[in-house]
Amino acid sequence: MKKVKLLFICLTLLILVYPVSATAISLTGDADAARNSRFNVTVKVTGNNIGAFQICVLVPEGITFVDASKGRDIKDWGFSYTWIEGYEYYGDVGYSGRVKIIGLGDAINGEREVGVLTFVPKRAKNFTFLIDERNSKLVDPNEKEIKIDEFQNHTIRVYRYGDINMDDEIDVKDLIRLEKIILMKEKRTVTSDINNDGEVNILDLVRLIRVLIK
Repeated sequence: MKKVKLLFICLTLLILVYPVSATAISLTGDADAARNSRFNVTVKVTGNNIGAFQICVLVPEGITFVDASKGRDIKDWGFSYTWIEGYEYYGDVGYSGRVKIIGLGDAINGEREVGVLTFVPKRAKNFTFLIDERNSKLVDPNEKEIKIDEFQNHTIRVYRYGDINMDDEIDVKDLIRLEKIILMKEKRTVTSDINNDGEVNILDLVRLIRVLIK
C-alpha cells in the first residue's frame, strides 16, 4: 500500500513539473482595428517535437490580404506562403480566399509563434479568421503527422475612424472623447487617428467636426 501511495505521489509530481498540454494550432492578435488600417493575425503552434507545418487560414470577405512572414520562434526555418483566391461559405459567413503557410526546420517544443499574417479591412464589422482543419498539419522530424487536439480561431472587430468610443456610432460623444485624448486625459483608441497620419492631434479633431456637420 505504501508503494502504491509513493507511486501516486511521484506521478503527481511529474504532472506538476511536466504538465501535459494539448497539441494545438491557434490564431491570436488584436481584438480591435480601424477600417483601412493594417493589422496582424499571429499563427502559433503548441506541441512537442514539431519539425514542419502546413497551416491554412480562411480569410473573411471584406478583408484584403497583404503579406505573410515567419514567426519570431522559427527564424532559422525555411518558410513560404501562398494566397489562394476562391470564394466559399462556412455557415452564413463568406470567405474570399485562404493563406497557406509552410515551414520546415529544427524541432520545436511548447508554444511557438510560427507566422504573422497582415491584412487590411475594407469595412467595419466583426471578422472571424478560421483555421482550415482538413488542410492544416503538424509533422515531426521523421515526417510522421502529429495529431492536433485543438484549433483556436480569431475574431477581430473593425471600427470606422471617428468612432472614438467604439460604440458603432459617430456623434458628439466621440468629439468629447477625442478632445480628452488630445489633452492626454484619456488613452487613445485605434480609431482616434482619423486622418491616419500616425498622430492624434488637432487635425483629427477638425476632421471629426467636418464629419459631424455633414
